[in-house]
Amino acid sequence: MVDASKAFDKVNHSKLFGDALGYHRDKPFSTRDKDSSRGRCTERWQGAWWYDWCLNSNLNGQLGHNANHSHVLWTSWTGMKPLKTVEMKIRPDHFKVAADCGEMQVQGVTQSGIYLLNIGSQVVRVYCDLETDGGGWTVFQRRKDGSVDFYRTWEQYKRGFGDVDAEFWFGNEYIHRMTRSKQYVLRVELGSYNGQFRHAEYEQFSLDSETNNYTLLLGAYIYTSNAGDALSYHKGHPFSTFDHDKSRGSCTRKWHGAWWYDWCLNSHLNGVYKKGASWSYVIWDRWMGFRSLKFSEMKFRPANFKHGSDCTDLQSQGVTKDGVYIIYTGHTTASVYCDMSTSLGGWTVIQRRQNGETSFHRDWAHYKRGFGDAASEFWLGNEHISRMTTHSLYTLRVELEAADGGVGHAEYDRFAIGPESAHYALTLGIYLHTSTVADSFSYHSGQPFSTWDNDFSETGCTVKYTGGWWYDRCLESNLHGQYQRDIVWTRWKGLQSLKVTTMKIRPVNFMKATNCADLQNKGIRESGIYYLHTGHRIIHVYCDLNSSGGGWMIFQRRMTGDVPFHDVSWQRYKHGFGNVSHEYWLGNEVVHTITTAGTDYLLRIELTNANGTTRVAEYSDFRLDSEKHHYALQLGLFLSMSDVGDSLEYHHNKPFSTTDFDHSRGHCTSRNPGAWWFDWCANSNLNGIYGPGLGYKYIMWDQWLGLKALAGTKMMIRPVNFISAPDCGRMQQQGITTNGIYVLFVAGHSISVHCDFTTSGGGWILIERRTKDSPTFDVPFSAYNHSFGDHSHPRMDFWLGSEQIQHITRGRRFQIRFEMSLSGGLRKVVEFGGFTLDLTQGREMIRMSMYSAYSSTGKERFTSAFNRYSLPDLTWNYWLRQNNALKNLLIKIRPMDFTPGSNRLKTQITLNQCWKR
Repeated sequence: MVDASKAFDKVNHSKLFGDALGYHRDKPFSTRDKDSSRGRCTERWQGAWWYDWCLNSNLNGQLGHNANHSHVLWTSWTGMKPLKTVEMKIRPDHFKVAADCGEMQVQGVTQSGIYLLNIGSQVVRVYCDLETDGGGWTVFQRRKDGSVDFYRTWEQYKRGFGDVDAEFWFGNEYIHRMTRSKQYVLRVELGSYNGQFRHAEYEQFSLDSETNNYTLLLGAYIYTSNAGDALSYHKGHPFSTFDHDKSRGSCTRKWHGAWWYDWCLNSHLNGVYKKGASWSYVIWDRWMGFRSLKFSEMKFRPANFKHGSDCTDLQSQGVTKDGVYIIYTGHTTASVYCDMSTSLGGWTVIQRRQNGETSFHRDWAHYKRGFGDAASEFWLGNEHISRMTTHSLYTLRVELEAADGGVGHAEYDRFAIGPESAHYALTLGIYLHTSTVADSFSYHSGQPFSTWDNDFSETGCTVKYTGGWWYDRCLESNLHGQYQRDIVWTRWKGLQSLKVTTMKIRPVNFMKATNCADLQNKGIRESGIYYLHTGHRIIHVYCDLNSSGGGWMIFQRRMTGDVPFHDVSWQRYKHGFGNVSHEYWLGNEVVHTITTAGTDYLLRIELTNANGTTRVAEYSDFRLDSEKHHYALQLGLFLSMSDVGDSLEYHHNKPFSTTDFDHSRGHCTSRNPGAWWFDWCANSNLNGIYGPGLGYKYIMWDQWLGLKALAGTKMMIRPVNFISAPDCGRMQQQGITTNGIYVLFVAGHSISVHCDFTTSGGGWILIERRTKDSPTFDVPFSAYNHSFGDHSHPRMDFWLGSEQIQHITRGRRFQIRFEMSLSGGLRKVVEFGGFTLDLTQGREMIRMSMYSAYSSTGKERFTSAFNRYSLPDLTWNYWLRQNNALKNLLIKIRPMDFTPGSNRLKTQITLNQCWKR
């Protein structure tokens, strides 16, 4: 086959091959039995083409070696010399050649290999790594066997050399053109002669222009790398070759290579390929010293490239729109459809049927690797699904639409398929009661996957029903049957074939929330229906994230009387019933599990009368005992913020009763229908009969309306330690006094902090804990933007993060407190006021202001002699110079309007420095 792409390195393909088809434009097609040409060409030249008088090309001619018009010709390239092979292809006019491998992967390409990229006005062959760490890498250098000499001229390094499928240098001019337009991450992969592999990554990689000698521009070393930083030394230095040496140490001839030398090198990946130890060899000093490497590969991808192991991963990176994306499933990538809207999103769609355009009657190999179009009908592939569900726990959601327009869904709390060696056997967990169609899938749990050429079913089901599925004898569901005939979910529509089906999965630990306060702590602000993870179960709940600061999980709601509560069995009250979007009881077992998991809960009860007036009762330390103890009600104090009388204390420590399991001493459920913590019998009965009336059997709260029925109720809980506050001082003012980990809510940000409510009046936020000679703070400057360490352990080092501190202090004035432990057990405390932290100057710039203040040692003040440091390094080194005996340092902040006692702020000083690490 003529591979025109190989010529795209240097010239436009039309200039290379010439236009031998334009002559045939607007000419009729001619064959031997219908010759429409003016020159009766098919008789003379034996072919079929758009002839006229007669041809400039003849790609449907005869294959042969003689030079005549009857053979396969493209005269503008080879004249009358016949071609050996030919291939004609079409693509849409709007097709766009990608600008880098990351863009190509976004377009749906998933297999690593050689591709064409559009660099400026040229189309160039490159090698794309679409697998490593999610893919998207454009490879520009590779050494692996010494087959290519890298001791080359400036012009050769400019234009590139070697074979992109083996050893090569892509070309400095191409690298410059690609990296000048947007930010890229650089990845350097290294392999030793003893089989070890390491990598190093850097932010903001690019090459300057030839005018500036292709100078290396490089950002911070990414600290998750494991090869050590041997490239930053070369940052800002020009590229040098033996005929164009711009190094200060005349390095190219001395070390026989081409690199961004200075005096001279810390790395040398374009050096001599030879096993041994020399600075002239292929080396990376921070890993193997000057011992040579066997393998190196340099590649870059866009800094904003989104990659993850599933759609939840992508969502956590900021992807919010439904659509086709690339995920990384183990050792390869896959094109998938992500549902980012249904029930909080994060769903990876693994199957869709919607119009019958894709046949699902496929063999084992097709089902293994997947088929179809992720934007339309498709199967993701058993191998991809197996890899995903083997390494993480997933839930499954099956969405169905019938031919009559009816819709429904079924959900399961566990979904996985085994490896190919186990025939991709199905593992299915509990069918969730929040589903809207009956369970037709559990029947297939444990069964191997079957196709027509690999049928493991007992009765040959694939032949009878077509399509690959987890058949047994044979089915209760089959979403891969023939379209409009055999796509069935028997416990919903019987054997009626379904119109649309979608199967999607999401990690069990999605959002990792055990209660609604957890969700709010993670940034969710809208009340609605969410999933929570309680023990080994996933539950569907309604979260009220607005009332009284939010964080409430509603476990009971009455509003219309559509759902009866008064004559429901013990088992239904145990497992829950109703619809969480309307009227429901969440389930005693769920409430017990949540409230006995180690966290204390507040109970909030909202009561509404027939006129629409709402009153509130709140209680501390709410929980339900186990079923063994009949889900007995445990209550703490009736709280003063309530605006209705206490009608629940009477029921404290009483067992739950239903009409079929009455544990009350007064046999209350027979006398007063309902389900409640009765005794002799009730001061309240919120699960009574819904409707207007007067009596204990109705929904009533004695200490507000007596026995008069209520029109609506909500019962909800949230953790006692949940406080919606922007700082620890506000928390303390709201009654929190126990030191520990809390979540602040600041300008839409949720920030986990350690609050100190005891030191010097309390209200302090710990922003740093540091020990002398600790390696925790030995990180790149960029790492200081985010938190690291452990703020929950009193002896572990910790930094809150510059971005978090800026959110907390923006627009407000704070005190800052330095607590120092010195040798010999001595302590020193210094406080300043007016502290703020401003990162608006850039990633490596911090602007800090503070005032001096009276402290335990008198008046202290900073000097202006500090630069090139992060805030933690600045403060540590300052106090270390002041106190050589410094062993430990704690830094805390609190609002200045919280300042207790007689401390008064004095002389203002301002540090207006640029600190860099």
